[in-house]
Amino acid sequence: MSSENLSRQEILDHLLLIVEKMEKVSEMINRDAAQEVKKEGEEWIETREQAGRYIKEIHDLYSFVKRLPSDEAGIATLSILSILIQIQSSFKHILVLLDMLKGQAFDEVFMDSFRRIASKVHEAFLVLKKMLTTCTSESEEVAACLQEVMRLEREVDEDNIIICRQISITGDASTVCYLMRKIVRELEHVSDFIKECAEILADF
Repeated sequence: MSSENLSRQEILDHLLLIVEKMEKVSEMINRDAAQEVKKEGEEWIETREQAGRYIKEIHDLYSFVKRLPSDEAGIATLSILSILIQIQSSFKHILVLLDMLKGQAFDEVFMDSFRRIASKVHEAFLVLKKMLTTCTSESEEVAACLQEVMRLEREVDEDNIIICRQISITGDASTVCYLMRKIVRELEHVSDFIKECAEILADF
């Protein structure tokens, strides 16, 4: 590997590879976990194993830091990577919580909020991917992407408040409700982290 510092475009390309992996994990949570959280068996095991592989593969993608320039772009990239590592950790936590939740009965009213949150987090990843491919030239497009990510982050916050309020109203203190609270809270964290990445990229 060359020891030369990476260019701005090369940095964006490396970040895109990481975000693409994370988007696939988010898609699996949205598609398989949120849509059929009560389902257990071979289908979930396969999804869980694939998501775990994607998360492990991300680790090797951080190696490009050795070629980051010692300037503002390098510092901004390190800030983004720190946030992406937190997202990776949140995904690990979510998968463990989903393992505990699979096969448990859960009120469909709460599931509606869970699906909305998982769907919006996945949508935010898609916007972040678009942002990484356009922030070299299309400043107006980058600004539009940032606004979209911020909108989704606000909506996830609102949906999380709704589902937590729904659970509180029912007075259900079961383990299942506890796990659901933890899952949606982690998804909310991921949404916050995506917004932080987008804000840095907007000035990259």
